[in-house]
Amino acid sequence: MPRLIAAVSLIAVALLLFILHFQLATSATSYHLKQEEHKIIKKRIQDRIQQQHQPHRFVCGEDKWQRHYTQHVVKPFLKKKPTKFIRYFCREHCYGLGDRIIGITVTFYMALLTNRYFILDWPEATLLWNPHSMDWSVSSSLQDLFSSLQKTGQEKKLLLNTTLRDETLRHAFMNMDIEKEVFEEKPLITFVTPNQRLMFNYIRKNPFLQRKMKELGLDRHFETEFNFVGCAYHYLFQATDAVLNSISDVLLQHSTLKQALLQYTQPLHWIGLQVRSGVGVGESLRPHQPSFFVSCANFFAQQILSSTSKRLVYFITTDLEDYKHVISQQLLQEITPQPILFHFPNKPVHIDQKQKNETLANELLVATVAEFTILSFMDDFAISRSNFGEVASYIGMKPRFKFPNRCLFGKDYPYFDYHMFDDDFYNYNDQVLDNEEE
Repeated sequence: MPRLIAAVSLIAVALLLFILHFQLATSATSYHLKQEEHKIIKKRIQDRIQQQHQPHRFVCGEDKWQRHYTQHVVKPFLKKKPTKFIRYFCREHCYGLGDRIIGITVTFYMALLTNRYFILDWPEATLLWNPHSMDWSVSSSLQDLFSSLQKTGQEKKLLLNTTLRDETLRHAFMNMDIEKEVFEEKPLITFVTPNQRLMFNYIRKNPFLQRKMKELGLDRHFETEFNFVGCAYHYLFQATDAVLNSISDVLLQHSTLKQALLQYTQPLHWIGLQVRSGVGVGESLRPHQPSFFVSCANFFAQQILSSTSKRLVYFITTDLEDYKHVISQQLLQEITPQPILFHFPNKPVHIDQKQKNETLANELLVATVAEFTILSFMDDFAISRSNFGEVASYIGMKPRFKFPNRCLFGKDYPYFDYHMFDDDFYNYNDQVLDNEEE
């Protein structure tokens, strides 16, 4: 009897070990499978981002300003030759992501036109982007240098978010020799919140900069707003693994989209709907309804499905959680064949709102840039009047419908946009759109 009990015990232990081994093997297989899926999805995302920029390499000045900046600014800096700097500075109250990217772009082009080395002095930026064509990060030695320049009065700091209201500053950027009269040839220039798009207009009209713009091929950029912001963005940035992993996680959570991306048996057409209610960023509720965006999505669907067999994928991003579900339900009811719909699971929060701790703030930033990056690689956009959606379309270097928009009201302009280089047109259309919303 004791021998029988011992034998049964050994069999039970062996069986238990076998089950544990099987579970571990299954778990390991599942883990490796998920890792492989993540790898494939990340490659799809990177290819998609690359496709945004590839057709625009000539417009984006690979043969002109990029070569000039590398030869005359970046390489001398790397060889530790005397260098002047211009930096975008952000610590708190730097506004939203779209505003920040506009500010970064303004600062970079000013660096390009004045032969200064561009620095992005926003500590969290390295969580979001890796340097691409140049290293814009702040090393400890650079931080020491900047502190020394500040102490010895060799820095000039410019607060630029009030540019439109500051006639003196506006006149200076439009008419004066920037390097000599505005920057006073100081070694360090610091731009604080330069988030006004019309800064580009001042650059374009400045007589001291026009010749250099033409020499560098920057006149190509003024054909559209997409070129101006998109070219600088793709020159400066590559998404970090943290951002790519955040995107991959969201895409893999949606079983139908996951299957479509992994198997890739049917081409996909991506449509981004960015609906800003205003509530999520502390504004009053905007009058346009989610149904407006669904109507525009229907317009997209009719146009696309009439000429292609692609499957439609809708990405919904909004600052009001309820809108995600309302729009999703309406799209599923109104569009045939049924499209793929997805959105980020996290509750929308504006990145300029102070968070409880640094970890939460960083997670929010990564999630925001992941959402922004997904929105940027859409094929078509229907977006609210906000810099988040507009700048995403610039990065994608594609036109977009903007609300109040013309695909709803039968106007002659299927893609409506501000003319960023014309002050009167900009202000006039701002009033027109405000009246329409009322």
